Amino acid sequence: METETARPKILYVDDEADNLIVFKSASRRFYDVHTATSGAEALSIVEKEPITLIVTDQRMPEMTGIELIKSLPEEP
Repeated sequence: METETARPKILYVDDEADNLIVFKSASRRFYDVHTATSGAEALSIVEKEPITLIVTDQRMPEMTGIELIKSLPEEP
């Protein structure tokens, strides 16, 4: 029996839901795509999932993309 190769996990963070839908639709064939509408939601996902790559909007309410990146836990 052949084993399936794990797809990289991408987290796309954007406060505009339409952008999330388009990105996920375009990328889900090749990647395991997770989406979040806020920095806080993104941090919650990162705690639970081994994310390979994060793509984030810069201008979001409450937490900017830069603030999100700075809030990420350091790798062990």
